[in-house]
Amino acid sequence: MITLALAYSGQLLRRLREERERSELLAVQSERQRIAWELHDSAKQRVHAAHLLLSALPVPAEGPRAAVLTQALAELRGATADMETSIAELRSPAEGRPVADLLRERAGELGLTGDLALRVVGDLPELTPMVAAHTYRIAAEALTNAVRHACCSTVDVVLSRGPDGGLVVVDDDGIGMGEAADAHPGHGLRSMHGRAETIGARLRIGPGPDGRGTRVVLALPSTPPERT
Repeated sequence: MITLALAYSGQLLRRLREERERSELLAVQSERQRIAWELHDSAKQRVHAAHLLLSALPVPAEGPRAAVLTQALAELRGATADMETSIAELRSPAEGRPVADLLRERAGELGLTGDLALRVVGDLPELTPMVAAHTYRIAAEALTNAVRHACCSTVDVVLSRGPDGGLVVVDDDGIGMGEAADAHPGHGLRSMHGRAETIGARLRIGPGPDGRGTRVVLALPSTPPERT
């Protein structure tokens, strides 16, 4: 009887764990879709409207006004492109795919924008859907920041397994973040730290091992925190 009870308890625990993971997956899908809709229907449309309004203004042939207007239009075009990329990522069917494959795919997309060497090597241990989703978003944000802001020529992403969980290391050979970025982190960095805290991971962002560039280290726990 004891053996049967233990076997039944084990099966019940597995079923509960599988059900929890399915619930996590549905929650991630729902939240990603909601954010994608809001970006497309609100923020993107307002940025597009601002671009149209500025485009209708007469541009002086030269002078400070011409430079400011040209820069403003370029920034709005860049913001629109950024939102389109984010919307596509949020709507992409990432569920069930290994984080390593998703990051290689993202690196391939970012590598099309310039003369960059982006490498993703290694693999991570099996992750729950929620942990996998946050891990991918943190690493993808680190990749995107390096490509768009670091003025780098090389970005390396190394994934590894360990007894204490998985490890993600993103290194670039760019200009680094500087003290101002550490003292006043932008929304992207705050989001990365918030995601790491949600899954009980440790996130460190600082200079590279030789003092140049930027290194992002995400240490994943072997067991994600329980949610009540």
